[in-house]
Amino acid sequence: MIENLQVLTMIFGAIAVFYAAKQVILLRKTHADNHEWQRRKSAQDATINLNKELSGMELLNTRFKLLNRTQPIPLDDILEAIKLEKKDCPIIQSEIFRLLNAYESLSRGVYYKVYNEELIRESREVVMTKTYRSFNE
Repeated sequence: MIENLQVLTMIFGAIAVFYAAKQVILLRKTHADNHEWQRRKSAQDATINLNKELSGMELLNTRFKLLNRTQPIPLDDILEAIKLEKKDCPIIQSEIFRLLNAYESLSRGVYYKVYNEELIRESREVVMTKTYRSFNE
């Protein structure tokens, strides 16, 4: 009788260990899925915040015609605009810094896997490529 009870205890123990291992695997998968969801959500929030942060870009658009530009902005034009504005207030320079810092922040988030690269790429690819081309020099 005691031997049968020991065998049953071992069987139930093995079943419990198997079930616990299965739950741990399921928990790890759920955690990975939640992490990926949070990365996508963070990327979406970052692009929305970037749009808000860069809403004051009218000055650069007006000065350098960014929206319709197909060629890079000559470096001399940028330096001249900054030099002319230094007398009153360095707005153009600060707008360029803000633009570059915003994109650097996105790239750091992608590099450190805080943001989902695919979502950032799909939402910003055209604008980032156009900006890169414009400020390439």
